[in-house]
Amino acid sequence: MSHLNACKINNEEISKLKVVCLQNMSICLNNTGDFRDAINQCTVALGIDDKAVKARYLRGQAKLGTKEFDGAIEDVKACIILAPKDKGLRLFFDKIKAEKKKHMQS
Repeated sequence: MSHLNACKINNEEISKLKVVCLQNMSICLNNTGDFRDAINQCTVALGIDDKAVKARYLRGQAKLGTKEFDGAIEDVKACIILAPKDKGLRLFFDKIKAEKKKHMQS
């Protein structure tokens, strides 16, 4: 992250590159179970581009990993608004709801 902040140039292309790097880091963090760090990386990416569907989706995955079901639902709903034709988002939404229900019953 510090290397991304070290860049002195700040333009649209650099901003897009930062978002991609943060999203890629989030994928790695989610895969290793470091969900809090993944949430932080995605939040930084969304601070750069609040319409970054992938960052919001990955943050939703991380929130699901930490059992922050309402936050995950909020993120996936925002994704659906930004990408309404993506059927995978609706499947993810259903998965979160099912996990929340299962968690509430236990």
